[in-house]
Amino acid sequence: MLRRATKKGGDPAPVAGGADAAAAAVTVLLEEAVGDVRVLLAEADIARVAADAVVNAANEQSFTPMDCGVSGALRNACLPANVCGAPKLWVDDRGEQHATVRIPTTFAGTQPAAGGLAARGVQHIVHAVGPIWSDYPVSDKTFSIVVPKIRRTVKRALSAAAAAGARSCAVPAVSGGIFTHYSPTTDIKRREQLAARRAVSAAVLQWAATDEAKASELRLIYLVDLSPRKRGYIDLFCSAFKEACTQPAAGGLAAWGVQHIVHAVGPIWSDYPVSDKTFGVVVPKIRRTVKRALSAAAAAGARSCAVPAVSGGIFTHYSPTTDIKRREQLAARRAVSAAVLQWAAADEAKASELRLIYLVDLSPRKRGYIDLFRLQ
Repeated sequence: MLRRATKKGGDPAPVAGGADAAAAAVTVLLEEAVGDVRVLLAEADIARVAADAVVNAANEQSFTPMDCGVSGALRNACLPANVCGAPKLWVDDRGEQHATVRIPTTFAGTQPAAGGLAARGVQHIVHAVGPIWSDYPVSDKTFSIVVPKIRRTVKRALSAAAAAGARSCAVPAVSGGIFTHYSPTTDIKRREQLAARRAVSAAVLQWAATDEAKASELRLIYLVDLSPRKRGYIDLFCSAFKEACTQPAAGGLAAWGVQHIVHAVGPIWSDYPVSDKTFGVVVPKIRRTVKRALSAAAAAGARSCAVPAVSGGIFTHYSPTTDIKRREQLAARRAVSAAVLQWAAADEAKASELRLIYLVDLSPRKRGYIDLFRLQ
């Protein structure tokens, strides 16, 4: 669910993950869950976030004494240790591991955290070498070249963090900083900065839905930027993250008037044993998934939304001797119905433009279970 995390009284809630909670305080602005992975958009100095791993928006030779931006901040956070010129471990497309100072563009390599950064609980620095906008001409074609490279870079960085055993990871706006184009007469810099943050947001959410993410211990990912008064662009990251939680409709779907596709990644019944305890685990997850989907639709400006039986399909259990499949299908539809009604009664719904929600299923003769769908 896209929401702002607050303490009593409305003050931003600190989220800490290491030894020095005060230094690790971040302001969480938005939150989304993909399966078991929580993705938090946070206003913070990435050098003060105590995650297990922090991603450096690196150049091919980071760290160097000349680094600035995110790379310079992380280098300085490692003082009094000297981390410049250290080899990084990275894996190429053939699966071969390397330990070199230089990392090719779109790849990611790790080195141990040191000095003050390690004292705050950070264990790994992941150098993500994103593309440089200013290496390409100012044109719409450049976006189609650079954006996929940013996505690949971020996914490789998360894979590197997961391979290192990280349970939490902080990710900046890779390729979204000083090496964008500048023009005094156009908004090209802002367009490229926004495109970079869209690419990072999309890559993180896509990676979190993969089997690799499910098999790893990485369960918490921060997307981190500074406020405009600190020369950051957290406002652009907020917009980009909201958009990434939905996908624009296209083709025939768009021709029918659909504007947004909201991907609701619900739990899979067959990932759990057949037992009454499984219902107590899966049903709350379905409710959270549906509420987050409605929040994403509302954030996208939708006035109407169609919702299927999330987690109520083919990935339920099957047994020829029991009714477990039907019980799980019914439980899923009850959870979806309850979540929709609860969300509709919330202040978030009242403040949004979402005024019509369809609960949708097929008839039994079309292999659907509309008979099981009841508003609870």
